[in-house]
Amino acid sequence: MGEFDNYIPFILLPLVFWGVRRMLIRKNDYSDLKKWTLGLGLMAWFITEMVRSFIRPYVYQNDIFDFYVSDTIGNSTGTMTAIFMILTLVGKGHEKDFWLILMVVIGLIGYEFMSLASGFDIYDIYATLIFGLISFGWYFLLLQKQEKVTED
Repeated sequence: MGEFDNYIPFILLPLVFWGVRRMLIRKNDYSDLKKWTLGLGLMAWFITEMVRSFIRPYVYQNDIFDFYVSDTIGNSTGTMTAIFMILTLVGKGHEKDFWLILMVVIGLIGYEFMSLASGFDIYDIYATLIFGLISFGWYFLLLQKQEKVTED
């Protein structure tokens, strides 16, 4: 790996923000809900890459037990990244979006099961389920907030 490989996701982050924001504005779909889902998706991506690039190597190098956080970061905050970015791009802002969340979680768990030969990890399944539920809860709260705002 090159010396700067760990920094590539951080260079891409503002470009992804700019591109998605621009696309949503052009489609006249840059609502408060989309701003929240985009922000949460990019924040989760930032956390995922920060831990994956810098904290995980330190934990492994110093043989620190971190309750499997470093091992499961891709299936925890990575799950949130996938969910909130998909909701940003194709979510409609109503209860049917919960099917999107369910499909992402099922897809990620299916992907984990397909990698049985190369390193299946039950903690990754747990992380996907837990952070899928957390994402479900956050999106539910965002929809409640949106409904309250539209009622006023």
